[in-house]
Amino acid sequence: MPRPKRITLHAEPRIDGKSALHAVSASAPRIRELSAPNSGFVDLHVHTTASDGTNTPRELVELAAQSGLCAVAITDHDTTSGVREALEAGKTCGVTVIPGCELSSITPYGEMHIVGLWTPLDCPLLETELRRLRDQRDGRNKAILDRLEELGLPLSKEDVEAFANGESAGRPHIAAALVARGYVRSKEEAFEKFLAKNKAAYVPRLLPTPERAVQLLRAAGAVTVLAHPMLIGAPLFWLEQQAAELKKHGLQAIEAYHGEHSLSDIRCCVDMGARLGLALSGGSDFHGGNRSGRRLGRGKGGLRIPVSVLQTLQALHEKEKR
Repeated sequence: MPRPKRITLHAEPRIDGKSALHAVSASAPRIRELSAPNSGFVDLHVHTTASDGTNTPRELVELAAQSGLCAVAITDHDTTSGVREALEAGKTCGVTVIPGCELSSITPYGEMHIVGLWTPLDCPLLETELRRLRDQRDGRNKAILDRLEELGLPLSKEDVEAFANGESAGRPHIAAALVARGYVRSKEEAFEKFLAKNKAAYVPRLLPTPERAVQLLRAAGAVTVLAHPMLIGAPLFWLEQQAAELKKHGLQAIEAYHGEHSLSDIRCCVDMGARLGLALSGGSDFHGGNRSGRRLGRGKGGLRIPVSVLQTLQALHEKEKR
C-alpha cells in the first residue's frame, strides 16, 4: 500500500508539483520585521484565554517561538483584549504578532467565520460591535445554563467564569464547568451529550450576516479572511457564490491552509481563490487543550504555512493604508 502523501508548504507552497499560490502576488514585499532566527513559518489563526483557548497570550507567543514560528496572528472570538499582552511577549520572544480577531456570522448552512488581520486596538466602531457580540454571547450562555438546570445539571455563572479568563466566555467554558461538577467525564462528552448543535442544551446564537462581518472589519482597516470554508459543510457551488458575493463587500482572502483541511480541501480553496481573485491565508486554529489534536503552526499531512503567505497579506494591508 503506498504511503500517504505529506503536505509541506515551503517558501512557495506546492501541491502535486504545482504552485498552490495561484491567487498570491509573487512580488509581495519582504516583511522587514520578520528577522527572528526561526524557520520562516507562520500561523495566522490562533486563540488564547481571551476567548476559548487555554494558553494565555504570553504563553501562546512563547509556544510559537518554541515551535519555530516567526509570526503568529492572535484571532480570538469577538475580542482583541489579548493582543497587547501578546505584542509585548513578541518583543521578548522574537516573534512578530499580528493583531486580529474572529467574527462569527450566520448562513443557511450554519456559522461562517471571518478573520480580521491587523485589526486596530482603538477603533470605536469595531469595539462597539465586539462588545455587542460578547453581550449576545453572555445572553446565550445564560440560556444554556437555564436548559442545563432543567435537565438536572445546575451550574452557576460563577462556575463558568472560573474557567473563562478573558472577555469572551462560551460553550468550552461551560463544558469545563460540567466536568468540574462531575456531570460528565470530559469536555468532549459535554458537547456530545448537551452542548453541540441539536443537543439538549444547545442554544443558537444571534449573529450578523457574513456581509456585515466583512464590512465591519474592512471599515476598521483589517484584512478580511474567510476562515476554514471547507468546515462549514455547505455545497462547493454555494461556497464559491458566497465568497464571490462577500468579495463585493470587501473580502480579500480565503483560509485555504487550515489545520483541519485535507489535501483535497486545500486544492478546492486554492482553485476558488484563483477564480475569484482572492489571496490565500492559513492557520492551525489552535485552541490549546480545548481542541485536542491541533498543534500550533501545524495541520493535517504535515501542513505548515510559509512566511510568503503572510507577506502577500501584508502587501494588501499596506495597500489599504496608502
